[in-house]
Amino acid sequence: MGRHGGCGERPAMLLLCVAMALCQLQAVDAQECPQFTTLETIVETAPGCKHELNIPFSMKSNMVVSMDIAILDVRPPGATLEVKTQFALIEDSAAIKDLPFTAILRWTPQLDQAGSPREFSLLLSSTQPECRSASHKVIFRVHKCEYCINEKESMHSIAARFSTHWTQLWSSNHQLETPDQLAKGQKIKLGNLYTTVKGDTWKLIAVRFGTTVARLIELNPDLSGLTSTAMVAIVEADTNVCVMPETCPQRRTPFEGVTW
Repeated sequence: MGRHGGCGERPAMLLLCVAMALCQLQAVDAQECPQFTTLETIVETAPGCKHELNIPFSMKSNMVVSMDIAILDVRPPGATLEVKTQFALIEDSAAIKDLPFTAILRWTPQLDQAGSPREFSLLLSSTQPECRSASHKVIFRVHKCEYCINEKESMHSIAARFSTHWTQLWSSNHQLETPDQLAKGQKIKLGNLYTTVKGDTWKLIAVRFGTTVARLIELNPDLSGLTSTAMVAIVEADTNVCVMPETCPQRRTPFEGVTW
């Protein structure tokens, strides 16, 4: 190869090639597929929880490279991926080095993405077909009936969002000594999980807990067939339903033919 024909002969030319994005991959032994430190990450989470996962990996190379890592599976709405590299000149162009990288995955689950729990699986890997077997799997398990406190939120503001009283929300969180000491990122319960029995309908559940079918729909996005017109539909037994029970008779949702 001529004096000016490649990226690996002189450090000065190496830097120039990186800047101009002209570096070409050398032989197979000069660059391997990315090697992730771990193969899998499982995250137990809830709506409102902000996640920033730092997933380290390395790649053997004798030159400065820019590895294109992507989410190969369908990412949940709002998820973003950033890859950070540490660029450096390698004086000995023949030496194979482990170059460090970090894949940063950010995501905040929303209320309509929760379940019992609902899983979102993502596969991080190189976009190069020959490197697809070198990957890292991330599994988010989003639990319904739970919620992460965000900045400037309080028991009052969260209760108002769900048209309930803050004392009712507090009663579902016995671990809280006071409702005024909420921290950003803290996980609380929105209500309780009720396991259905034979003969339950959405209307019966709503009446029993003093809520509405519309509120059940909002809190249980994972239950297919749950619509505002399905009030008398039979619910399969042993189904986990998130409910925000209203224990105060004066605040219970009125239903025709039902008195408290």
